[in-house]
Amino acid sequence: MESAEGCNGKDLPNGQLNGTAEESEQDANSMANELLYKVKIKTLAGNLTQEPTLNAGDTLLDVRHFLSETLETCYFTHYLLKHDGADVNDFVEINTLATPEQEETARQSKGTKEIEISLQMVEACYEERSVRAHVKKLREILAPPKVTPGNAVYQLLPTLNSEGQLVLSALDQEAGDRLANGENEDRGPLETSSLRELLAYDFGMDLSLKESRCLKSISLSALNPVPGYRKVQGDIAYYDVVLADDRRVCVTASVRGFFVNRTIYGEALNPLHHETYSQTSYTLVGLLCLISSAFKRNWTKLISSRQARDPFESWSSQSTFISWVSTKSECSPDPSRLEDSLVSVYGLEVGASARDWNEEYQGGKELPKSMRREYFLRDRTLFKTTSDFLEAATRGAIAVVENCVPSMNPMDPISEQMFQYNNIFFSYATMSKDKSQDAYFSEQATYISTNQDLIGIAQINALETDGLFTLATALIDYRGSRVVAQVIIPGILQGEQINSVLHGSVENGKKYLWTPESHESLLQIAKKMHMKESMIVDGSGTEHKVCFPAECKMISGVDGRKYLLDLLRIMPPDMNVNDHRADSAFLRPELIRSYSISKVIASVNQAAESEKEHSEEEAKNHLAKIAFNVNFVRNPEDLSEESWRPVCDDRAADEAELVEAGKYLVDTVLPSLINQFKFLELSPVEGKQLKEALHSHGVNMRYLGSLHELAAEIPFVQILCEREIIARCCKYILRSGLLRTGPSHLAFVCQRFGIQLQAREYDFKAPQPFAQEDILQLFPVTKGVSHECKEAQELLSAGKKFQRIGNLHRALEALHEALYVLHQTCGPIHTSIASCYSTLALVHQQIGDFANALSYQQKAIVIWEIVSGWDDPEVALGYSNLALYSYNVKQYRRALQYMGRAEYLLQLQCGQNHPDVAGIYINTAMIHLDLNHVKTALRYLHKALKINETMLGEQHLATANSFHATAVALVRMQAFPLAVKNENKNYEILKAYYGESDPRVMESARLVVEYTAKAKLQAQNKAGAEDANGNAAEKLRAVVFSQGGVQADKDASKDGGDAPAVGQKFKNTTRLGRNKRENENGARTVEVS
Repeated sequence: MESAEGCNGKDLPNGQLNGTAEESEQDANSMANELLYKVKIKTLAGNLTQEPTLNAGDTLLDVRHFLSETLETCYFTHYLLKHDGADVNDFVEINTLATPEQEETARQSKGTKEIEISLQMVEACYEERSVRAHVKKLREILAPPKVTPGNAVYQLLPTLNSEGQLVLSALDQEAGDRLANGENEDRGPLETSSLRELLAYDFGMDLSLKESRCLKSISLSALNPVPGYRKVQGDIAYYDVVLADDRRVCVTASVRGFFVNRTIYGEALNPLHHETYSQTSYTLVGLLCLISSAFKRNWTKLISSRQARDPFESWSSQSTFISWVSTKSECSPDPSRLEDSLVSVYGLEVGASARDWNEEYQGGKELPKSMRREYFLRDRTLFKTTSDFLEAATRGAIAVVENCVPSMNPMDPISEQMFQYNNIFFSYATMSKDKSQDAYFSEQATYISTNQDLIGIAQINALETDGLFTLATALIDYRGSRVVAQVIIPGILQGEQINSVLHGSVENGKKYLWTPESHESLLQIAKKMHMKESMIVDGSGTEHKVCFPAECKMISGVDGRKYLLDLLRIMPPDMNVNDHRADSAFLRPELIRSYSISKVIASVNQAAESEKEHSEEEAKNHLAKIAFNVNFVRNPEDLSEESWRPVCDDRAADEAELVEAGKYLVDTVLPSLINQFKFLELSPVEGKQLKEALHSHGVNMRYLGSLHELAAEIPFVQILCEREIIARCCKYILRSGLLRTGPSHLAFVCQRFGIQLQAREYDFKAPQPFAQEDILQLFPVTKGVSHECKEAQELLSAGKKFQRIGNLHRALEALHEALYVLHQTCGPIHTSIASCYSTLALVHQQIGDFANALSYQQKAIVIWEIVSGWDDPEVALGYSNLALYSYNVKQYRRALQYMGRAEYLLQLQCGQNHPDVAGIYINTAMIHLDLNHVKTALRYLHKALKINETMLGEQHLATANSFHATAVALVRMQAFPLAVKNENKNYEILKAYYGESDPRVMESARLVVEYTAKAKLQAQNKAGAEDANGNAAEKLRAVVFSQGGVQADKDASKDGGDAPAVGQKFKNTTRLGRNKRENENGARTVEVS
């Protein structure tokens, strides 16, 4: 285990929590001198004043964003902001509005250094676009929010009184008392694999949002567009509004606001003000409150109810998740939906100018990052731009596949056509529509090459090399086609591409362009990526010294920037692949880093054995010398004489290095990965987690077959591999593969290909298990390079590390700092924020702050459900942790419900036979055991034991854990002979792993002796009692056990006292390896240690 001293300054960026005293003092002085700006905003909502606190680098756009997220002012969408009577530009930084005298006074003050800035919201004249935005915002507010189970959990959490103590609801208090008295035991583990029954699982919560309806509809009137003679009067648009009492009015949107005209529905336009409702209101909400008392009353109730609910419901996410299964909803008439589909076509708003994606993306990279606030602004800009680009690229790809975008080269075959839409360049990744085997392999190679190109872009972006740029790229799989979307290099479509190439192979390798300046700039990247300089000769016979793949090109745009393209061969080839995939098989960057570090460690160890000093500088030099020839060709004789060819002076050495790297993958990395699976340091639940585990170790997904063979003794890993293989090959073996599948297999396939199915039971043994109406929709699956804040990730990793070693104070500091940085750069809805909340919950749980533990865990669940879906494995783990936290505050009913939810979600993802499901069963059993529900606890423990024996083997540590937990439960029932049998099995397994001298083994041996003595004593007492009055004893025992074993349990707890409380660790068995992942992600106490 790592010590606290081992966490040095490199664990945190800029030495924020560690490092030298001088660095810490500088950071403290910097934070102390940083000024805050308290902005007082006089709003248009009566006398309401908002007072957000901003940082120096924030702009008035942040002020507008704050007002749009505040319920009292969110319906104001078009206004000006004034300071000291003068209009202020939205891009002005807030610190520029302060006077030098204010800044000097604030710096000299003690405590919080705040400067007060006054702003005023002022009415502005509407135009057509701002009217549409105003009406759209009102519709969004009036629409019922999408409520997930995590949102419902928020309403059920305990509250704090004035003294900071937890206050339980009367319902939970009563339910807890009943459970503590042995009432209302649950039904035991789920025994179904039915998709219908799993999806119909009752969570015990009403997820419907009961809000009063403010109005029935608001839609564009058929009187639009506005006639010319009314445009000169200021009319912009006409809207038909149906109020809650079925009254229909026609509203005019004008440059000054909104008013009700005299038009009768279905008749000609009468543009004059209504006789009764003659007022003009600046907002549509204000007008509707004037003409409808019901709207005013319900609007007030709506705002109040939204304020009481979870704030996450009103926050938007940069990613849109579509579940693979859903129910078929009615398609009812909705004029608003029709209007939105007409106004916005595939992400491009009608009448709006297309965004210059490349300038936004590259401009964000060029932003300064010397100061921390500049760093925040840069990360925020890049994250927002990449997220918006991925969304726009996805919508544009849908338009391309659905033939809604004209081709730039319509005479070519469809697979070779190119498209331009919304300033994004689109092309198909498929090369042939031929169904022959060779064509299939060619198409698969093309798919792989696009993935490799994306990996290359990600690697170049991570290095953040000044002066060289990559293109924002996305891969979209939709309706069986892969579409490549890229931003457009300025000027590339107006001139000849060859004239703008500065470096790289052109004319199919006949000519290679090379300059010393470009080679030197590429060499800086090549050294960091372990790419070796080598010689090539082009088709004209000219030799060139290169360090990048020959196919890679450096292109100069008309904006003066240098762009790198065709990065698919930026990684070394994988020499383990010798079949048709060889030309498109490359090693992963994670493997190259791992391999290089392993060689340096081997060199250091060798120097230590020979008693030679090996300095840190020598280690760095040795690491820099490890390089691969990315232009290595397996069969140079197969190359065309007119194409470029490698000069084979060092071919043997290059090949030996590549072979050694491939051997390292097979002989070291894969066995290490199998070992981690075996000891549950890694226990993926579904395909996404399996892929992340493999990629993080540098293993490509083409090694699934090898992993399946090596995992012969780990059935749950084999099952995961089979599901992933079926999903990846389902075009050819869908029917035969699904004959052995269940809901979890079906989820794999649907998520892989973007299919949403109707939630019903499917008979996979039927000739046609699916009907056409079972497919509800097809949705795109997008891959892209999203921007991540390095500082936030480093802080988050440091916080998790501090938590693991028990330094909780430092963990809280790092995690809160990470949370602040993530909010500044990514917004409130992001997977990293969910992970941060979950780790904060674990830390607060460990320090005994159960209220904050519950609150943080609930936030994590809500974010995961929004971003990743309600059935994501992280959501299941979150509910398991929430159950343990709820139990600690005596919310017994909720704890069992949350644990049941976790069980349900895991079964939906991975079926019943998985170690994580066994862990859920053990945790649930411990809750029931502490509530004296011994029989129910034994049902869960028996199921967990069966799963562990089947999936991990009879001699696994997790199986030993199950034997010990079962023994503890049997002791509570005073079934000492059975307890001895189970504890003895636990002892034998532990002794085989650790030896007889290990404290865990000795403790287990002590328990065996103790339980044996109690069994003998019980047998003697039973024999004496039977001689005295056997019949009476039998009757008494029957009465006791018919009442759930309550009396027997109480006696057992007094006598033995061996059953620990939930969340505590048992004393006498092993610490399972899965703790490493669990301590990072939550407080799942599965093992006994």
